[in-house]
Amino acid sequence: MHESSLHLLRALRNQRHPAFQNRLGREAVHLSQNGKYQDAQNWFHYIFNPFDNSAGPTPERFWKVQPFQYTDVRLIQDILVNLSTNQDPVLRQQTIASINNWMQNPFQPWAVAQYRPASYMLKTVMAYLDNLVAYLASLGGTR
Repeated sequence: MHESSLHLLRALRNQRHPAFQNRLGREAVHLSQNGKYQDAQNWFHYIFNPFDNSAGPTPERFWKVQPFQYTDVRLIQDILVNLSTNQDPVLRQQTIASINNWMQNPFQPWAVAQYRPASYMLKTVMAYLDNLVAYLASLGGTR
């Protein structure tokens, strides 16, 4: 992997917004579509690594980027509690902005998904599986 690619990976991985992690996923998909399955898997492992056997709760430990290490149930609970208590004004403002954005752009998938990390997570897992299937298919009849 080129040094410039590694620099980009490190920069994107440290970003907190799911759209930045989506860039990593798009690069992995591009590599997979060009038959570079191992390189694609390496890129995917910067986002999602189901082979991680480190200590920590499952499935959070498989996700290598911070927004994906937070389960939807906890996020929804925090949002609802915060809307009623206003303990975190920034989260409250983000929640209101996301609801307004959904209402103004109901048919814009990226506008809706940017506030729903689970959308990016599902896309990442499916692309990861697509890469594995394509890699196995490329091996043909070898055993």
